[in-house]
Amino acid sequence: NKPGALLLRGLVEIDAQNYTLALEPLEKLAQRQPGNRRVRDLIARALFLSGDYKGVTERFGEAAGRADASPYLTMTVARSWEQLD
Repeated sequence: NKPGALLLRGLVEIDAQNYTLALEPLEKLAQRQPGNRRVRDLIARALFLSGDYKGVTERFGEAAGRADASPYLTMTVARSWEQLD
């Protein structure tokens, strides 16, 4: 699959509230484009909306603390920690 198709499929699944289904194409895209911050944010969003708060904090906790983290990623990790508290 082409990167654009993977991204679109992930977005469509998120929009349809199929968060776990969204992860498959987004993970494939992340493997192809490991530096793609938008894809990282979308994976964090899908995990958060699916209720996998621990998965968000474990996977993105360190990245959220870096200076190059997007505000969205930082917020999503913080909200995940709140849900786990």
